[in-house]
Amino acid sequence: MTSQTSTGYEYMTVRAPQQLAPLYRDAYRNFGWSLEKVQQRPPIRPFPLLPAIRSNTATLSFRRDRALTNTAMVGEFQRTADASLDAVVRMERSKKTIPIGVATVLAAVGTALLATCLLLGATAALPIIIGVFGLVFWGTAAIAYFALKSARTRQLEPSILAEQARVFDAGQQAAQLINSSR
Repeated sequence: MTSQTSTGYEYMTVRAPQQLAPLYRDAYRNFGWSLEKVQQRPPIRPFPLLPAIRSNTATLSFRRDRALTNTAMVGEFQRTADASLDAVVRMERSKKTIPIGVATVLAAVGTALLATCLLLGATAALPIIIGVFGLVFWGTAAIAYFALKSARTRQLEPSILAEQARVFDAGQQAAQLINSSR
């Protein structure tokens, strides 16, 4: 008669932005989690003639041996890494949200000026000047978006790298703790 050992596993799923999925995968590996599968939602096509809308998030499924020792300390390192990963996600998102907000306001002002031009009629010089300013605001919106996005990226890049280093350090400490207990 052979004896079989039973191994229990912990399971966890994490939703991560598609572009940061490799960072999440590498980070959780250091905490004893092994990647089971990565899922993406299929693209949604609201109307037949429109292009499909793709999801920008991935769902990562992990599992870990329940017999892992020092789970409290590993869990503390994992919480530190989770907080840093959340900060990276927020900063990555803010690279786009602020430029989009400014560009939207500028484009709305341009639209209002063009609507005013149309309502006044193009029989005098004033409506034409207002219309020109409306077009200028539209062009400024596009230029402002790209300028603000590159400036915001330059501003946030050191902070993002620092948070990624915190994730790496916490993972390295947890991996050393796990490997020393084996």
